Amino acid sequence: MHFCTATNHSLTVVGNLNQSLLKDFKIPILVFFSIIVIVLKLHYEYYHFVYPLVLISLLFFLGVKKERNGFLKSVSILFLCLNLLVLLLPDTLLYKKLFPNWYYWSEDGLSVSHFKGAPINEMDATAAVYPSMIGKFSRVYNYPSSIIFTTDNHKKSWIKSKLFTDRDTTRLNTLLKHEKRHLDLTEVYRRKAMDSINKLTFPSVEEKYLVLEYFYNVSDSINDVFDLETGHGTKRMENKKWEDYIDTELGHK
Repeated sequence: MHFCTATNHSLTVVGNLNQSLLKDFKIPILVFFSIIVIVLKLHYEYYHFVYPLVLISLLFFLGVKKERNGFLKSVSILFLCLNLLVLLLPDTLLYKKLFPNWYYWSEDGLSVSHFKGAPINEMDATAAVYPSMIGKFSRVYNYPSSIIFTTDNHKKSWIKSKLFTDRDTTRLNTLLKHEKRHLDLTEVYRRKAMDSINKLTFPSVEEKYLVLEYFYNVSDSINDVFDLETGHGTKRMENKKWEDYIDTELGHK
């Protein structure tokens, strides 16, 4: 009987000690996990939007509402705001800021300044872009499940601008538009890839990669057909047919 009483007393002391430690260190613990979530957000693959939601709730109820220490309350408010920022900051925007050296597809046209690579004089072509699809896949079924972009390595893309005089603006603009259409075509198939990925049920990263790889290979082949049928943008009627197709697929028509 004496042994049982001592055991119960010891358990009570340990329980009170754990509660005291949790009470004293709850804000530092939440701050520690907030920092982990920020790191996960930057890497994306293991980040989930539920993480900052949970931390926001805990920081509000345990820190902002109940904490009597002014310093710890201020820390709670600060990290609550940081978690709110993490939650609201678009993953796509963050990716572009972390990897700014790529050209990311947009509705805007191209200019000569886009082409930063050295021209390949051995090639008959007057300009070249290098469309690709880059991004990351979530491994924890986050939303969005993937962040994929149509890009161009504009440090490698080139144009033989010296072939154009001040009077060749129409011909130059036609060329620039043709090169932009290569990127537009890749964007069409990037969207098809994302639609297919989003229809999968709990796909693995490998499954998502295979879908993306398939549509990238299709877009690469279609770009070759585009060049062949339009004569690299010199055949007006064929150009019109392709422009109608691309604009329809991008929702411009």
